Amino acid sequence: MNSLFSTLPRYISRNFLYHFFFLLILLLFVVYIFDFIELLRRGADHNVGLTQTMVLGLLKLPEVGQIILPFVVLFSAMYTFWKLNRTSELAVMRAAGMSALQFTYPMIFVAFCLGVAATTAINPLSAMLLNKYEVMQNKLFEKTGNLVAVSESGLWLRQSSENGYALLNAEKLDPATWQVRNILIFDFDDNNNLKHRIQAETGTLEAGYWQLNDVNSFKDRPRGKSTETLRFDTNLVPQDIIDSFSTAQVVSFWKLNEFIGTLQATGFSTERLQVYYQSLLAKPFLFAAMIFLAAAVSMRPTRQGGTVALVIIGVFLGFLIFFSDSVLQAFGISQKIPVFLAAWTPTIVSILLGSAVLLQQEDG
Repeated sequence: MNSLFSTLPRYISRNFLYHFFFLLILLLFVVYIFDFIELLRRGADHNVGLTQTMVLGLLKLPEVGQIILPFVVLFSAMYTFWKLNRTSELAVMRAAGMSALQFTYPMIFVAFCLGVAATTAINPLSAMLLNKYEVMQNKLFEKTGNLVAVSESGLWLRQSSENGYALLNAEKLDPATWQVRNILIFDFDDNNNLKHRIQAETGTLEAGYWQLNDVNSFKDRPRGKSTETLRFDTNLVPQDIIDSFSTAQVVSFWKLNEFIGTLQATGFSTERLQVYYQSLLAKPFLFAAMIFLAAAVSMRPTRQGGTVALVIIGVFLGFLIFFSDSVLQAFGISQKIPVFLAAWTPTIVSILLGSAVLLQQEDG
């Protein structure tokens, strides 16, 4: 088996891919059914049609798929190894002088490629569809309110009011004091007509209003009316703004690094986004690590017994890795540990653990 494209590696890879896609489709179908039922329940009070509910469920499915992909890789690899072991094909390969790593590396290569595809293709698709899901959900379930966005021109806030809405642009925001500077407010009525424009040097988000300083207000006259301070009513609270950046899944992998830089320039903490970005970079290696773990718990000769126990251990390790990944990411976001360690530790530990067990079995 000198080449990755020779008969035996292609046979192993084909078996693994078949089991991978079968399990992926099965799990996605189960997840879709549960999401569909929940959306039907929520849509009953808003007269949401059946077709619209089905579309909503489909739009959210790729985002859920990203979460379950490592488990699909692990379980499909475990089943592939178990099946090859049960049919004595692994025994024949060992008798032919092949090591465990030799008939494992085709699946490692395939899993790594799946991880690259998940990061570079599935993630951008998921981000795009999730954005559409949120827009469609807000429309169908009649959710209106605030919009927060960041661009090169600074922070943009949209707040609703009884008689219209307002757009607020600020160059920079200090999340510690919720003070903004170089503020520009456009106040619109319900017909999208500009009622007046407000400029201010600085401002602070207080309970129920913006406290603006050094203000110029333009309404019915070409020249602005200057005042030292002005209160501008708002229904925004600090948590609204923080929550707007908590869902990193709506940002494509290809735009994430640029978005992090823009957010840093605006004054926001970006640890959550940095951890998420590093976890996307680690995903191909995490998928490869799942193959190591699957091989370690599934390639024990059936005549030695204990296969079921090892498989249970493998399932437990899969969920343990998922749990530890969530915990470490939380530590990274709260700046308790470096971002790199928060995102890469589960992957590195999985590779070391799986390869150590595999080499121990190889030595007998």
